[in-house]
Amino acid sequence: MTHGDYEIVPYHHDHMDQTVKVLKLLWGFDREYRISRLKWKHYENPYSDFPHGIVALYKGKVVGFRGYSPMRWEVNGKEFKTLTAGDTVVGTNHRMKGLSIAMGQAANEFLDYKLLINFTAGSTSMPGYTKLGFGKLLEKSYWIRGPSEGDKQLEGDFDNVKILKNPDLKEICSFISRTKESDKISPIRNEKYFQWKIANTKDNYKFFSYKNKGYVVFSTQPKSQNGYVVDYAVEDVESLDNILRYIIRKKPFNFTMVFNYGVCDKLSQVLKGLNFKPSNMNWHLLIRPVKRDFVKEDWIIEGLNTRDIGNWNMRAICSDDA
Repeated sequence: MTHGDYEIVPYHHDHMDQTVKVLKLLWGFDREYRISRLKWKHYENPYSDFPHGIVALYKGKVVGFRGYSPMRWEVNGKEFKTLTAGDTVVGTNHRMKGLSIAMGQAANEFLDYKLLINFTAGSTSMPGYTKLGFGKLLEKSYWIRGPSEGDKQLEGDFDNVKILKNPDLKEICSFISRTKESDKISPIRNEKYFQWKIANTKDNYKFFSYKNKGYVVFSTQPKSQNGYVVDYAVEDVESLDNILRYIIRKKPFNFTMVFNYGVCDKLSQVLKGLNFKPSNMNWHLLIRPVKRDFVKEDWIIEGLNTRDIGNWNMRAICSDDA
């Protein structure tokens, strides 16, 4: 499709060098890092056979890029696919020309996918996403806990909390399968998916378990002292409680943070009991059907309204930013 003086086309491998150059505005000046991140994020995703992205061309050269990450979900034994929107960048001399929205509209051609999801929409980008037909699924926030004077007296069954330096991904995936809520829309995390996430070029992942009855995955970044809960699966409240007590007592992180869109009743109970406090982010979790001209039935999957966050069993590991 054309947009003024620009061509808006699907990303192709031939666009890679020019896309890496444009991504400097988003990912920094280290070219080798940009190449490795583009390959990891958009070439190596186990749920995709090819990179899903849109580029804006001006006189045949890439001046804009919008990347999408495929994700697989299941509910009541049925699977479907979504695309997570992210990595949007437009060259300095080509801004204010509607290219971001034009590239977003081109994603409506990925008809193998049911929904588009955006985990990281800020207030300034909301007008653009509203034009693209996205609706708010949730106002994003997080639960946060920093150091406290009483932490040294915090008790728990710490001997049975293990740091999994080499996590048994097969066993973790089996545990997920045994404990999932099948009547909610849940992300499919298999061994290949975890292996791909662990190879992340930006974040590090730390796995903790308790008595083989539950695990929690934290994401950290090299220059940050914060730990974010990005995934978990447990049989009972005791498992979550003891793992988080261990984190608070042993302090592998300065601040422990949990995004609100991945909080089940068990985790909510534990967070309140351990004095985690809610904090607003001014971010939004957005969603829309992939179809360009969608109708209300396109929001319904296996009888569930996808605009109701209560029908989702989301995890932060599915985010474009994790």
